[in-house]
Amino acid sequence: MSSISFRALVEGMEGQDLVLGVVLLGAGLVFMIVGGRLFKMLLALSFAGVGLVLGASLPISEPYHWVVGAVVGLGLALISTLVAKVAVGVLAGGWAGLAVAAALMGVGVSDQVVLIVGGVICAVVISLTFVLYQEIIAAVMSFEGTLLFLAGLIVFLSHSASGWAPLRAMFLDMPFFGAFLLIAGTVTGFYLQVTELQKRQVGTSG
Repeated sequence: MSSISFRALVEGMEGQDLVLGVVLLGAGLVFMIVGGRLFKMLLALSFAGVGLVLGASLPISEPYHWVVGAVVGLGLALISTLVAKVAVGVLAGGWAGLAVAAALMGVGVSDQVVLIVGGVICAVVISLTFVLYQEIIAAVMSFEGTLLFLAGLIVFLSHSASGWAPLRAMFLDMPFFGAFLLIAGTVTGFYLQVTELQKRQVGTSG
């Protein structure tokens, strides 16, 4: 993800209510640790969130755009439960394409190249979903969980003026710092979920 993406995350979360921070931290841990077990419910929540954002971003007067967002979110959530494998592929491919596109934009690559490469990565990940289904579930749940956890962490840290200032500078001025945290959290969650999956498979076969 580019520095612009992390700037949006930091500026959007800092100073928010601590209760929101607790919710985001808890949700992030759930996604990262038991995302594989609860993936159908979490998948529906993910698409509900996507639909809410898409609907709310339409050029409709308030509060109707939130109503449209809620309807779109509920519709996508329902569809994701009916075609889970396709939904996992679309979600994983979308995140992968966006992450690569953001990284390329951060180093000044042209918009056309960004769109092409992002689209190719999205298509490749969608294809891999039908081969490595459980692994892709673990990866996308861990990625989303890490994003939620970092957002909650930013909320908490931003309430400490003395401690937040240097960390804020690191997030905004050193994009690799945020990218490292995101990758580290995703890899950790992925490892935990895949390990649990392997243990369940061994227990079932035994």
